[in-house]
Amino acid sequence: MSSNGGRTPLWARTGRELFYRSIDGAVMVVRVESGPAWRSSPPAQALPARYYDGTGLTGRTFDIAPNGQRFLMITERGRDKTGTSPQIVMVQNWTES
Repeated sequence: MSSNGGRTPLWARTGRELFYRSIDGAVMVVRVESGPAWRSSPPAQALPARYYDGTGLTGRTFDIAPNGQRFLMITERGRDKTGTSPQIVMVQNWTES
């Protein structure tokens, strides 16, 4: 559980991990154990804060592939050294293994 203001929570399909964004934008993970009492690991960083965190937007800006092995993220990039504008890269069928 977040004790420091976590946001945009997302359960892994297994129900054993809870991912969320920390205040600084990192994706954090807490592992949970099933049983009669709530038991969880301390929060750990799953991904650094270098990805777009959706500040000012509602909803998540990340998701987990059904197999739990990959994340879909939005990367923030500015103009490159040649002055070229950023491009949008569309990833199709990203959930397929």
